[in-house]
Amino acid sequence: MHEARDEMVTIRVWTLGRFRVERRTSEGEGWQEISAQDWKVGSDARHLLQALLSEPQRTARRSTLIDTLWPEQDLSAAEGTLSKAASKLRSLLQDTPPYTLLQTIYGRGAYQLAEQAQIWMDAEAAESLLKRAEQVGRSSEPGLTFLQEALGYLSRGGFLEAEGAQWTLLRRGRLETLRTRCHLWLADGYEQQGALHRAEEQMEALLSMDPTDEAALCRLLTLLHQQGMKGSHCGATRTISAFWRGREWLSPRRWKWWCSRYRRHPYRFVRLRLFHQPMVTRTMFSARDKPSFFLSIQFPPCFKRSQHFPPISTFLHMLTLHLL
Repeated sequence: MHEARDEMVTIRVWTLGRFRVERRTSEGEGWQEISAQDWKVGSDARHLLQALLSEPQRTARRSTLIDTLWPEQDLSAAEGTLSKAASKLRSLLQDTPPYTLLQTIYGRGAYQLAEQAQIWMDAEAAESLLKRAEQVGRSSEPGLTFLQEALGYLSRGGFLEAEGAQWTLLRRGRLETLRTRCHLWLADGYEQQGALHRAEEQMEALLSMDPTDEAALCRLLTLLHQQGMKGSHCGATRTISAFWRGREWLSPRRWKWWCSRYRRHPYRFVRLRLFHQPMVTRTMFSARDKPSFFLSIQFPPCFKRSQHFPPISTFLHMLTLHLL
């Protein structure tokens, strides 16, 4: 968190997870959080701060802010509300003339918040760390350090998660994408260094975010396979259970039918595809054998012709549990 410790920073804003704003103390050695009571009195000021932090370059026209924050008010009332909110925000930030933290851009009718060097925000710090990781090399030691620090911010929670307004969704979605990218880049770096168990942790984190992420599941199973955990119940079974939770299941009748077809045609081939980037290796095995690892399956002709053909998700689930 070296950006937040810069001596030029006078305000810290935490937008990921619980929203809070902190002022540097007069001694300059600590931080004082603006209380919830102050924000309750100045709720319009809080919304103004959040809206400006969501805008590119932290700048927005007054008309844009009015349409975003107070669309139900008539123009004259909304103008007054915005002016009062700006005055209250300056008071909470202890911004005194000449105003440097919240500036009024005359001629454009806009407000502009100070840059990251003065008003530090965790979301922008995470974005900056990801860019620095790319510059120095994502798999290098400094790059992995930057990625770990960025993930520490992004894992705190969603962007302004307590706010359900439409204007928060775009930035929130972008930061969720960056969090996913951060996990993937960390997994790549750990895998290149041979730390497969740490790469495995990143894939498990992705599955905890989205249990239906098939790419993350395939990558995790590949990592388990590389570590010799082909039949690991503590690994694969736990992962499969999380992945398929809430998905469609075969009825007992259809599962009984599938098992009878499996026994009746033990030599029908099932094609497995093991995904190893950047190549795809195909492995053939007889249904009589019992491999303990696979990623995806091409069904034999008997299933394709059958009216009882199960969904791919259900088939994979049941076959995995059967083969482990």
